[in-house]
Amino acid sequence: MLSVLVLPYSFYIFDFPCQLFSPLILFQCCYEPPETSCNLCNVDDNYLDLSAEVQINYEGDNMKCLNLYNSLFVREAADSAQCEAAKDDHAEECCFEKCIMCEYGSLDAAATVVMDGNQMSCAAVDMSFSKDAVVEGTSQCDDKREEFSDACCYTMPDNPCRVCSSGSDVRGDATVNFYGETMKSADIASRVSPESLGFLHRSLQLLCLNMSLLTTILSYIHLLFS
Repeated sequence: MLSVLVLPYSFYIFDFPCQLFSPLILFQCCYEPPETSCNLCNVDDNYLDLSAEVQINYEGDNMKCLNLYNSLFVREAADSAQCEAAKDDHAEECCFEKCIMCEYGSLDAAATVVMDGNQMSCAAVDMSFSKDAVVEGTSQCDDKREEFSDACCYTMPDNPCRVCSSGSDVRGDATVNFYGETMKSADIASRVSPESLGFLHRSLQLLCLNMSLLTTILSYIHLLFS
């Protein structure tokens, strides 16, 4: 009986047992990375979200959709027969079209809402639709959208409000009270519309004027000492 433990490894590279078992080991443990990876959830050129925790049976092995997705991505080419077979068998149960928070307009990622008793950013709420597999076109999606879209979505106006007039720049790190909430000037200026002008414009204009005044003073100082 041969003992692989008492002889140098180099001996067994050319030994019969190595030649016998290497193809089996190589097939299981080694792969050549594809140039274009197989994406289980790229279905008819539409990139869907992954239901990561769903359990499936793939070629006799029980696994999560996430495991199959990762294995295909690192091992199989996008145009391979294995990739197409996996999509045919498992894309429907592993992939879904995520609920779209903002049917119209854009997501205000910095805005916050209360969800399940916790204050969260709209970006986090939107990402939770992927984690919780909230599917577009379902009543669950409609309920979530109705609950959060007013606070989380906005449409850029054709003639957006400019907080700082006369060419002045917004002090991005300055904070103001915006309807009871302390926010940075840059966050407000990026989404404000003429309808929400009010006291906000007056508050931020004061910051802009102060900045303009400071710039003027610094210019005079520079002239005095130059």
